[in-house]
Amino acid sequence: MPKRFFVARPHVVLHPLVMLEGGLTQIEIRAFAELASMAGASKAYVWQGPRLTTEQLGKRSFPEDGRLLFP
Repeated sequence: MPKRFFVARPHVVLHPLVMLEGGLTQIEIRAFAELASMAGASKAYVWQGPRLTTEQLGKRSFPEDGRLLFP
């Protein structure tokens, strides 16, 4: 019987640092998610808001003055 290997696929939070006046369009959000998916992510989110720290990402605590988007 062949052995099976399971590869952990991470969840990814993308954070574009350039702030656009109107924000991101749904097409841009979906493109970011597809990019992360092609890189091996199981889920991809786009964060619009202030810069996140490593601690905030680790605890998954996002500031209220931003938005976590999922296509």
